[in-house]
Amino acid sequence: MNKKVNLFIDTSQSYCNLAIFNDKKIIKKGSCLTHNNLTDLIVEKISNITKGYDVDNIYITNGPGSFTGERVCCLIAKSWMIIKKCKVYIIDSLTFQLKDLNGISIIDAKSNKSYVCVYKNKKCVYKPNIISNSNLSSIKFKYKSLKIYEDYKNVDVFENLILLKSKFILAKNINEVTPKYLKKPVYDQKN
Repeated sequence: MNKKVNLFIDTSQSYCNLAIFNDKKIIKKGSCLTHNNLTDLIVEKISNITKGYDVDNIYITNGPGSFTGERVCCLIAKSWMIIKKCKVYIIDSLTFQLKDLNGISIIDAKSNKSYVCVYKNKKCVYKPNIISNSNLSSIKFKYKSLKIYEDYKNVDVFENLILLKSKFILAKNINEVTPKYLKKPVYDQKN
């Protein structure tokens, strides 16, 4: 009989992070740089990591971050929610970057903009937003006593998963499993 476990999927940045875990520890994990081929490799990676396990719950980051990564992750979670009757738990990638929920979380949004949120003493004091990089210094100055976490640098996503597991929010229905887009997608304007 297969063991019942949780599946973690984080595709909000340039890496695809997957883990099988229970309430206390990571059982199996893997990360790979996607090189813009996420849709080609994620199904195989999930199939490999879940082999021999019965997934009850899926934990995902839903962005902001990679537009394709956010869509793919949510699509997989929705599919498993419908087909396999899994529960889906969600956390935004800015909050997920802050293992102790105390700091300034910044993710590069390209085009001289950044995604930002701020937690102070485990309370969100600046909700996830997109701002121009010229305004970033005012946020850093206002919260200068807080540590800055930027673009998942020096962040152990698997440690954060265990530490923040209780902060993921259960999606009550499929419509709540949506990417957290804070900026509009850029479409190629060439004819």
